[in-house]
Amino acid sequence: MKNTWKDNEYISTLSSRIEGKLDYGYIYLTINKVNHKTHVGQKKLGTKAWNKDNYLGSGKHLKCAIKKYGKENFEKFLIQFCCSKEELDKQEIFWIAEYRKRGLAQYN
Repeated sequence: MKNTWKDNEYISTLSSRIEGKLDYGYIYLTINKVNHKTHVGQKKLGTKAWNKDNYLGSGKHLKCAIKKYGKENFEKFLIQFCCSKEELDKQEIFWIAEYRKRGLAQYN
């Protein structure tokens, strides 16, 4: 199964995890479909912007790119669920470093 926010089965699974309070938050990857630049971010579960495509990230560079290319040219993917704020912070740093090693975290 592709971990996109548009897959109904995936959203159902995510909703079940939230309702079961198994996780604190998640790490996500936002990709610009035009130039393939990416942004890695974190989001706490239970906030109103957790689902679907209404939240792509809050970084300054990412917001400028969304304004330039249009929201329809971005897609968000789940990377990892985390069980605490500490784990969420640690994993965001880890994943940004991993994507930067590959030259892929251009919006971070």
